[in-house]
Amino acid sequence: MLVQPKQLTWRLKNPLAWLRCIAVVVLFLAFPLQPLTAQTWTGAVSNSWHVAGNWNPASVPTSNSSVVIKTVANNRYPVISQNVTVKKIELSDWTAGELTVTNGAVLTVSTHFLLKGAAYLLLDNGTLQFNGSGNFSNNSISMPWGASKIEISNNGVLNCPDQLFDIRSEVVMNSGTMNLGSGLTIQNGILFKVVTGNVNVYGAYNLDGILDGGAGHFVFNGSPSNSTHQVHIGSDGYFYMSPSSPAIPHADCPPYDPITPRGSVTFNVPAVVAGTGYFYGGDAQIDFYKTAEIQSSAFMYTHNGNVNVHNTLLLSG
Repeated sequence: MLVQPKQLTWRLKNPLAWLRCIAVVVLFLAFPLQPLTAQTWTGAVSNSWHVAGNWNPASVPTSNSSVVIKTVANNRYPVISQNVTVKKIELSDWTAGELTVTNGAVLTVSTHFLLKGAAYLLLDNGTLQFNGSGNFSNNSISMPWGASKIEISNNGVLNCPDQLFDIRSEVVMNSGTMNLGSGLTIQNGILFKVVTGNVNVYGAYNLDGILDGGAGHFVFNGSPSNSTHQVHIGSDGYFYMSPSSPAIPHADCPPYDPITPRGSVTFNVPAVVAGTGYFYGGDAQIDFYKTAEIQSSAFMYTHNGNVNVHNTLLLSG
């Protein structure tokens, strides 16, 4: 077939386009997409994540690994004490399965972290850096069956900058930090307990379960132009600050003790206590910098804390 002159002229006038195409092909051939490397924990040698003999196949997981931690007969579960990066982690069994991050180590998971059944993740002076984003089903910290648990102790850290943290099973922070860059949801009947530590949330926060805030420090931020960026305590939602708790109704709280640590809650986004929702400030410092709305059957109490409304307080109903 003869090439039309104008086509030949166009091609010669656009050599950069051809160079780009050639560069893409060369890069693809030099760095082809690698399939995930599936690796299963055996604990055959020790509890160290960093020993090849503890894995099947026998190599330490890499940034392209999809890791499965099943129940092991010796109850020898992995402990991460050095920085680790993997693609995916699944604690896959219904009855057991544990993972500990300690010694200041950072565990980076780039797509999906699934905690099934009675799975247990402990961040004991360790950090989970979760970088999943996009489709929630395949790129999230998933706790779908209500019996799993995440515990943060000894100044552990959980960072989730680009995905909603949807709590569907128990989370306990004894001391540490949680940074959530794309919102937080606590499902109906589920407990998030904070003894002390810092919880920073950017985006939408929906509470339909129980947040026992203890003496923690909470900051809720968001974009002024995004109407979904607000704190919403639903009809079944309970937000307690010490000395109140699920076990201590506000009426039974002890007298103020100046030695006991006091928490704080800062609302830099609008806040709504809806339906029969419950917000108890306890002895904490509470600051509303945007509109605060308490609906007709909802409750807001304080004990010996301070509540400052820097914007508008709406009492509806």
